[in-house]
Amino acid sequence: MAIQPTLERLPLVGRSRELARWQALLQRLSSGAGGALTVAGPGGVGKSRLVHAFLEEARLRGCAVAKGQAYAAERDVPFAPVSDAFVPLLRSLSDEQRHHLVRGLEREVEHLFPMSLPSPRSAVHSRVESSAQLLWAMVELASRLASERPLIVAIDDLQWADVASRELLHFLVRHTADRRVAVVLTVNETEPDAAALLAGLEQSLGRGGMLEVVHLDPFSEADTREVVCAAFRVDRSVSGSFAADLHARTRGNAFFIDEILKTLVMSGALSQRGGAWTGWDTLRLYPPATVRDAVRVRCSAFSAPAQETAELIAVFGTRVRYTTLLPLSRLGEESLAAALDELCRLTLVEQTVIELEPVYDVQHPLVRDVLYDDVGLARRRLLHARIAETLEQAYGSRADEYASELARHFLRGGIRRDARTIRYLHVAGRSALRRHAYDAAVSYLEAAVEAVDPDNALRTVLLEDLARARLRQGGLESALELLARARSAARARGDDAAVARLWWRTGLAQFWSGAEDTAIESYDAGLASITPEAAPLAARIQVARAIALHALGRVRDAEDALEDATERVARPGDPVLQARVDRALLQLNIWTGSPERAREHGERALALAHASGDEYLECTVHWALGVLHGMTGNAPGTLRAIHDAGRLAENVGSPFLRVAALELLIEYCYGSGEWDRGLAVGERAIGLARNLQLRALLPRVLVWTALIYTGRDELDTAAAYIAEAARVARADDHSSARDIHSLVPVAIGRACLHLARGEYEQAIEAGKRGLAVVDHTAFRAWAVHRLLPFIAEAYLQMHRVEECRPFAERLRREAGALHHELGLAWADAADGLMQWLNGDAARGAVLMQNAAERLEAVPYVYDAARVRRQFAGRLADAGDRDGAIRELRRVHDVLTRLGARRELEKVRGQFREVDARPQPRTSIRGAGNLTERELAVVRLVVANSQISNKAIGARLGISARTAGTHLNNIYRKLGVESREALAACARTMLV
Repeated sequence: MAIQPTLERLPLVGRSRELARWQALLQRLSSGAGGALTVAGPGGVGKSRLVHAFLEEARLRGCAVAKGQAYAAERDVPFAPVSDAFVPLLRSLSDEQRHHLVRGLEREVEHLFPMSLPSPRSAVHSRVESSAQLLWAMVELASRLASERPLIVAIDDLQWADVASRELLHFLVRHTADRRVAVVLTVNETEPDAAALLAGLEQSLGRGGMLEVVHLDPFSEADTREVVCAAFRVDRSVSGSFAADLHARTRGNAFFIDEILKTLVMSGALSQRGGAWTGWDTLRLYPPATVRDAVRVRCSAFSAPAQETAELIAVFGTRVRYTTLLPLSRLGEESLAAALDELCRLTLVEQTVIELEPVYDVQHPLVRDVLYDDVGLARRRLLHARIAETLEQAYGSRADEYASELARHFLRGGIRRDARTIRYLHVAGRSALRRHAYDAAVSYLEAAVEAVDPDNALRTVLLEDLARARLRQGGLESALELLARARSAARARGDDAAVARLWWRTGLAQFWSGAEDTAIESYDAGLASITPEAAPLAARIQVARAIALHALGRVRDAEDALEDATERVARPGDPVLQARVDRALLQLNIWTGSPERAREHGERALALAHASGDEYLECTVHWALGVLHGMTGNAPGTLRAIHDAGRLAENVGSPFLRVAALELLIEYCYGSGEWDRGLAVGERAIGLARNLQLRALLPRVLVWTALIYTGRDELDTAAAYIAEAARVARADDHSSARDIHSLVPVAIGRACLHLARGEYEQAIEAGKRGLAVVDHTAFRAWAVHRLLPFIAEAYLQMHRVEECRPFAERLRREAGALHHELGLAWADAADGLMQWLNGDAARGAVLMQNAAERLEAVPYVYDAARVRRQFAGRLADAGDRDGAIRELRRVHDVLTRLGARRELEKVRGQFREVDARPQPRTSIRGAGNLTERELAVVRLVVANSQISNKAIGARLGISARTAGTHLNNIYRKLGVESREALAACARTMLV
């Protein structure tokens, strides 16, 4: 599964138009005609990579390839790139082949390609009388080569080629149009004479149909995401917003993307843990050394005025109007205009027009970073200060409208401790908070706190806003310290409303850190400080307090708090507050109420949250609905909730919400059998939760990830994760209140691990400890959610049917009351095993088959496979050998795909018990390097070779573009070129 640590080559995505042109050229060659294809685009856009892929395919099709490279330093050396292309090809021939090929052309070949003939004769050194001889000799040489097999001549960076080479290539294209010779060129459009070169080629060759020019665009954001997902073989849910950030920083430039990814992997910022790539959420995309060097080399060719102007625009940081730039520049108006023209012509800077005035910006953020960093610190500060003063004067009375822009320059140029600057910083900080730009918000607000006087009333507000920004970053401890300082300042001024609000925010931070009991104390302190007219704030506090009480199992107190909140909400009629109340009631009813009431509150909360535009609140409602759907076996609803919660979490930029959304996805992947994806998502969620100290979420993501490791028989890793979850949840500390939603998952993880080890008594003990917590708090949904099934399974493994019976009966009763499809399926499985152990094999087999089908419908793929394995055993006992083998093959394929080694060995043993040969350990022979998702695509194509990318995407929940990328990767890995070939190949490989 691992990619090369150096990422030697990016996957080829988003180039369907260019690939179609290439296929058309190959088709012309196969029909005996020639032609030329020019790939043009800015530097680093991926021209060379694309042509490399073209030529790799051409070689596989049996073409001869002459590949050359033009260099700026050799642009006065005649025929340098053409020689670069043909000399290796000529030297690869035997002496006899070369002698036959160049017979009669020795003088011209030696003139064009010195040293290509190892044993020159005297005739070779005679003079070539005219350039026409060379041109016609080149046509003849290429024709002779093409008579054996099609010839492709490829020259990279034609804009740097010497005039003689350009003339020769032009002549070659014109005079081999009826022969199997193709010329492929790349042109860097950012070089000075590239436009004229392309225009000339199109005018002379394009009109005759001999040349096609393809202008290559940078990757779109979707293309960049596909590059990342394909290169690392990860799902979008694993890499999160990284691809969007990467595209924003590189503007889709393939060279920049390639170098950044290589640097991140080689530095260890992106690394593998448990077979999954981690680190996506902690990355800072700085320009690598290779990018810096490339930018510096390019800029070194600019004139001094152009370099100075580029630096000034980079320091400005955003689009700058000409009238703003002019007073900041040390150049005169004419020199500045000339410098800007040079920068635009060379595409370092882009020019747009706003309100009839030219506006300038550096084209690539990474290029801007390099230019900015190369400006000396002292000069940089001076420029920022000058920009700030100039802009402030220009904006005049409207300066507050541009607070973010002014704050950035004042911050970097030296802060003035006056009211206007502090206001700029504060407004900029709040604006960044609204945009979810938390790093920028912290920078602005920290500067404002530092600049404001200690006795200024504004200081309390600044500290609170800074705490909010720190909290959104995941800095819980820092946020709590800032909130304490803000409370102290508010209390000193007698501002009770601010004190109450700050206690509320303190409680929220404490809740996320896993200190629910302390959070309740903070909420109580807030309610004690509140004024009678502050009903909305009191309602908010009561809602948050109810959630904390519920987490500790104090259900009655939580219901009272929500009742009080509901009364307070009714008076102001605030839809956001009502949505918060309904969301809390949704969460309570999931565990202690009824699914119907939970769904009713959830739908109302979702409608109110969406109408209010509060994406943070809407995300939390989707998350809670995802839990409800998962509990009731509604797989499509769960998947929708995961998608919506994940999308909103990325929009909001909240690390807390990201982890919450990922928690749902881990469980879904476990059930649906997407274990590779589940482990990748789990490792990402664990890393995030650890870094953010999210003690309320970390135990659950540890346990759910450990369940997948347990299924794969990686018990040491699973044990370590479950032990960490127990420590974080304080599962063995009975001296204080603890979060029920952490305690029960720890019990589930322990029971599962003991079952996998065959420690059945310990599994029962762990399950019963979790069940005692459930019974004490009435959180009956947790009893159905694995606790009762694990206890029942442990008893049945020891054939202790009568001791199992009350737990199996309770499982069916509780699952029925909760409409818990998964629980009912587990109950069928337990009943089937009990019937079999009591001697009714036929009835037991029927119940096991029903259980397997119900589990597959949820879907719970792993559990269904385990039940089908038991069902196969009952068929074998009943003498139905063929039926048993059929079931075992089905189970073997599932378990192989999952990588469930322990269960797979049991299946192989059952094959031997019925005198059948076990299947190979891979479900598709020769396809071990295909990913889980690629195998799913293969199966769909085998079933229907005409299936479209759109249909594949619809079946697998991915886009048609992503389905196409998977198909291209499969073709490359298996050496096929079409769906029909893939289907035929796969049918011979399928077990």
